[in-house]
Amino acid sequence: MRMLIADDDLISLLALEKCLVELGYEVVTARNGLEAWEKLIHDPAIQIIILDWMMPGMDGISLAKRIKAELTDDKQLPRHVIILSGTDGYEEIIRGLSSGADDYLIKPYSFNELRIRVKRAEKMLKEEEERRRLVNVDPITLLWNRAKILEFLEEELARGLRNFHPTGTLLISPTLPHPLPPAASSHQLEKSLLEALSSQLRQKIRCYDKAGRFSRREIMIILPQTSSRELKTIGQRLSENINLDSVYSLYELPCSKMAIGGVSSEIFPHPSAEAIISACKKALSTALHLRYPESVYIIEEKEVTHHEGRTNTR
Repeated sequence: MRMLIADDDLISLLALEKCLVELGYEVVTARNGLEAWEKLIHDPAIQIIILDWMMPGMDGISLAKRIKAELTDDKQLPRHVIILSGTDGYEEIIRGLSSGADDYLIKPYSFNELRIRVKRAEKMLKEEEERRRLVNVDPITLLWNRAKILEFLEEELARGLRNFHPTGTLLISPTLPHPLPPAASSHQLEKSLLEALSSQLRQKIRCYDKAGRFSRREIMIILPQTSSRELKTIGQRLSENINLDSVYSLYELPCSKMAIGGVSSEIFPHPSAEAIISACKKALSTALHLRYPESVYIIEEKEVTHHEGRTNTR
């Protein structure tokens, strides 16, 4: 875990840095509040921040307030601010904590006290990261939920446009055979199919791809730097390598297929999330009607128009 310490007293700064390095932390140092702020905004991996109260340029209290106001949101890593001060008065401690600091350490402090406070900060940060992760995770598939996967789609499309890279998107849906079991069993069948599908997907997609539950029975996969041709190859490979037969057999049903539809942003003159989703839905609908085992359909047409929120391919 990366850490920043700021103190205008060089001897105190070096002593604190030595202690923290011995505890196994990556440490960035600053001699005043302004230097600390510059390093914070250019190094988003810093999570634990130890600030001396009295520093030139910007004191620790002012910097703590600015960190909480400008560098604390759910799109950034959580941060934990510890204020160092030689004053142990009750009012000063309250003022320090009210400024946005998470902890307060009085000088002089022992190595053991520092270690305990820093380890507690690390534990709290990990708990916050896990809380945020669970908020964005679908409880059945353990993939990203709909809101988060759509956020990733927006971000990846923007990144692709900026770097001139196509973004591939797939919608995957297990199909339900007929006749269906009773209502309660049908619900459990859907749940079992999604659990099996998501478990296998996690092992077969690239580490930088994103997968999330898009709807009741649909999984969305976002694939950076993926052309239409590459997307078709990936879709076919997933279709061949993901097997849901064990789930169908468990419910004593005939084995069925898994449908995959997708599109790459390269076919759109001005790709948007709305246009990509519309095209993926159309592709998935086509795939669902293909004869088994041909259950993958990727839209590859080059002429695409986007008018009044609707996407047309030809």
